[in-house]
Formats: sequence, structure tokens, C-alpha cells
Amino acid sequence: MVRREPYCLKAWMLADFPAPPDTNCTVSDIADYLAPVYYVVTPIDDYSNNSIYINETTDTSDISYFTTLAHEGFPGHLYQTVMTYQSGIQPVRSLLNYSGYVEGWATYAELHSYHYATLNEDVATLMELNQDAIDKGYVLPSQKQHFLPGITSEMMDWFWANMEKGYYLWAPGSHKKFTWVKTPVEYGMEASVHMISEACEPGAAVFGGEGVEIHRLALKDFFPFTTCLKHVICEGVFNDLGELVDSTVHMWEDVEGGCVHITATVQNSKVSAPPSFIIDILKKDPNAKIVPNFLTEHEDFEASQWPVFLPKLYDLWKNHPDPSQNVQCCLEVEKTAEGWRYIKENGPVKL
Repeated sequence: MVRREPYCLKAWMLADFPAPPDTNCTVSDIADYLAPVYYVVTPIDDYSNNSIYINETTDTSDISYFTTLAHEGFPGHLYQTVMTYQSGIQPVRSLLNYSGYVEGWATYAELHSYHYATLNEDVATLMELNQDAIDKGYVLPSQKQHFLPGITSEMMDWFWANMEKGYYLWAPGSHKKFTWVKTPVEYGMEASVHMISEACEPGAAVFGGEGVEIHRLALKDFFPFTTCLKHVICEGVFNDLGELVDSTVHMWEDVEGGCVHITATVQNSKVSAPPSFIIDILKKDPNAKIVPNFLTEHEDFEASQWPVFLPKLYDLWKNHPDPSQNVQCCLEVEKTAEGWRYIKENGPVKL
């Protein structure tokens, strides 16, 4: 999105959205203990007269005030309402409400409004994505970087599709259990699921308990960053309600002498319940010590082991002819208008 001077908020909005009908709007004060801004839906037979209420104690220098106005006014709820009524919908429709659409549109308008705030476009995009992550409840408690001597991106891509061959070598003594629930052979890389348990901290409960499912996540839906290294895999744990509890993002690319690798943990702060293995552990022992992997040295230990075993393991398998036993994939990514995606399909193995 490229903006041209001079700054004209109305002109910029009209370039992005269809022109609304002539509309009046009354702005009134509200009590200081109420919301900073809110819009009151207009009667269906008088949609040209609208009301917005503003809490005058709100800090107007904060950009969130600007984006909240966009959420409630133009191009948010006010615009949404008058454009809907102008379209000639049946009056009975005004009795119906679908909050996903109503608030979904206003949230889109709020995030979009960063581009109307005279910010540098890169800054506006960053703030838009940051707010989107906050709204979803995503937080980044850990990010670690490693240099992997003698490792290539091709080896790393192969490893994630063939984890059963090297999982116990990846963290000897710590990795306790591995099995595929949905194999890359049958389901492809992004739909594959494996089950693990790992002893990451002396005296702490085993991560995964008797086994936790690790789901490969679709990049276009779950990749949380605006930039990345050339190769990526995103994995996550869900609770019994189907909510993503947390995800681990691995990124890597070739550099002189090996690979640079980043491990990032992304947590959902709005999750309603922990994963089932945590519940099971605490049922057996309410005093069990629960330590997240990223707070231990486990991820660094794993990274230190790749250069030890992976070149030899990859060399043993690289010419094996059966793709159902030696799965090939390419985890290089690219950014598109719809989001991040792999440059290759990485679907189920076709024999």
C-alpha cells in the first residue's frame, strides 16, 4: 500500500473502500469509567443519523485511540452499518446478528487504520501485525539461535520428514518416545502428526507425559512472523477444546560452513485449558514440577546433536530408492499475498 502526499484521510479511505451515503454523526461525551469510544447502532429507518460516544479522559496521544475510532466509526462499525442498510436488506435482517461478521469487519478496519496514521509503511505493517498477534493472544517467550557446522538445509528438510530415523539420536537420554500418528508418507508434511515424550529437566515431569501429539501447522494460518529464514517448519500442541496452546517454529538456512538455525516458542495467552497431558500429570501428582522446554537447556542440547549424527545419517539414506521409506521434501518458503507457503507441495508420497 503506497500513500501519496498530501495527507487526506477521507481520500485515502475512499481509495480503499466504496463511498458511503451522506451520513451525519453526533459525537457525545460519556462517563469516564466507560469504554474509550463506542458506536450506537442507528435505527433502520434513520441510518443517516449516527452517534459515537467518546470518553474524554482517554489519552488521545496513544495510537490505540486512533485505531479504536476506526473500529467504531469509519471504516468500522459506522461505515459497516450505513453501507448494510443502504444495500436494501430486508428489515427483518436487522433482528439478526452474527458477531463474527460484525466484530470481524471492525477488527479488520482497526488493523487497517494503522496505514492511515501517517506512519512509515513498514512501521504501519509491523504495528498492524503486532496488534493482530496480541488480539489472538500470541506471545513470544523464547527465541534461540544456533550455528550448526557441517549441516545443510537439505539435511534439515530431510530430517523433519524422517524423524523416526534420528529422534533418539537428536537428544540421547532425553528423548523417550516417538511415533507417527499421521505420517508424511500418507498425509504430507503440513498434515503430519507425531507423538513424543521428553525428559528435559531433572526432577521435572516428563514433557508429553505418556505421549503428546505434535501437529505440523499450516504456514498460512499459523506462522506468526513477518520475516524468516529460508526454510521453516511450524509445529504445535492443542488442548482437548481444539485450541492451539503453543507452537514451536524452527527456521534455518545455509551459511558458510553450515546452517544458522532459530528455535522460537509462541504461546497462546488466551487458551482456556492446558493440553491433556498436563492435566493427567497433575491428577497423578498435584505437586508435580512442570517446566516448559524453552526454560531448560533442552533446545540447545538438541541443536548441539544435529552436527554429531545428521550428516552421517543423511549420507546413509540419501540414495535409498523407496520414497515411502526415505521421504523427500523441501521446506523452503516464500511470502505471497495470502501469506507464507512452501515453494514445493510436500504432499503425500506417490508411489
